[in-house]
Amino acid sequence: MAAVDPQQKVVAAAQEQAAAGEQRGLDALRDAIVAWPAITGSDADSARARADLVRGKLQVIVAAASEPWEHLAELLWKFDAHIQDQLSATSETQACGYQLGRGLAETYWALDPDHPDRAYELA
Repeated sequence: MAAVDPQQKVVAAAQEQAAAGEQRGLDALRDAIVAWPAITGSDADSARARADLVRGKLQVIVAAASEPWEHLAELLWKFDAHIQDQLSATSETQACGYQLGRGLAETYWALDPDHPDRAYELA
C-alpha cells in the first residue's frame, strides 16, 4: 500500500470545497431563473421583489466564493509559520533576514493610492 502525501490530501480537500462552492452558486442562479417568472407585474413592488430575489442569490454566491479564499489564506499563514520555524531552527540570521524582507514586502504591497480606503491626502 503506497503512502498518501499529506499535501495531496490538502489539495484534494480544497478542490472538493471549491467545487461544492461552485455548485451552490450554480444552484442559486438556477433557483433565481426558475423563480423570476413567478414574480409578475410591472409595479414597484414587483421590481423590489425581483431585486430582493437576485440580491439573496448573490449573497449565496458571495459566501460560496469566499470559502476557498479563506482556506487559502489559512494555508498560506501556516506555510509562512513553517518557513519561519525552519529558518529559526537553522540560523537566527536567516530568520531575521526573512522577517525583514517580509516586513518590507508587506509595506510595499500595502501601498495602493488608488484604493478608496487607502487614498492618501497629500494636500
